[in-house]
Amino acid sequence: MFVLLIGVNRRLRERHAVAAPNLPDILGWLDLVALGTVCDVVPLTGLNRALVRQGLKLMASRASPGLDALARVARLERITEAWQLGFALGPRINAAGRLGHSALGTRPLTARGEAEASVLAERLDLLNRERQVIEQRLLATAERSVQAQLDAGRSVLLAVGEGWHAGVLGIAASRLVERVNRPVFVIAMDGATGRGSARSIKGFD
Repeated sequence: MFVLLIGVNRRLRERHAVAAPNLPDILGWLDLVALGTVCDVVPLTGLNRALVRQGLKLMASRASPGLDALARVARLERITEAWQLGFALGPRINAAGRLGHSALGTRPLTARGEAEASVLAERLDLLNRERQVIEQRLLATAERSVQAQLDAGRSVLLAVGEGWHAGVLGIAASRLVERVNRPVFVIAMDGATGRGSARSIKGFD
């Protein structure tokens, strides 16, 4: 999207030189580009690496009240490294969507004042803690449910539970794969309907 905006901006400047001063400075959005790139687990090579590097410089200058507030609730003095985006800021933003409040995740990123940003960041931090508790409980239950399959030497595991929170199924499946090193399906049942996520290991699609 950022590369597309660069192209659109360039074309508008070429065709409408008079309007050029009114076009947005998209370089000022590189902090969001870096955040999205890291949190989407995009390989940090080539252009991606350059975009993240410049975005981190922008974050370090504390240009965004929202990102700065998220860093504070994550107990980060400054944002200077990519891992901070993936392990501190990203999970707090994603927690809103996982627990059914997806619109809240974007609001700190567009907040214009420190007070508004701080309130929103605190709410996201609370949701993230709630998400962690839900995830831990679901993971513990899922582990127990696949133990018999592990004991039987099953190559692919299926964890099924009634009323499991659908928003954390993917995380639980990933954690379970890390622990058992086998492909895993985790399915939440709601009556006769199931919603699930699957995660695998290297070499098994």
